[in-house]
Amino acid sequence: MFEELRTFVAVAETKSFTKAAKKLSFSQPAVSQQVKRMEVFFNGATLLTRASLGGNVDLTKEGELVYKRCKEILALVDATMSEVTPHRATELT
Repeated sequence: MFEELRTFVAVAETKSFTKAAKKLSFSQPAVSQQVKRMEVFFNGATLLTRASLGGNVDLTKEGELVYKRCKEILALVDATMSEVTPHRATELT
């Protein structure tokens, strides 16, 4: 699920499935599938809408909330990894 969270954040920040795919070294269909899984996970909520001009995507009200929480979750995971990884390396030596 963390991959979907990171992908959703990338789409939200780049406002583009294509740009997010390039940034993450994924195919555009893979990014679309991951965002779709996020929407299914959140009971079919629409998280993104296509902007009328330029083909960019915008966050819906629900998408803004999910984006905020994704950032918080990923920050906690990254912080935890930083805290755990040095201890684990020390234990193994």
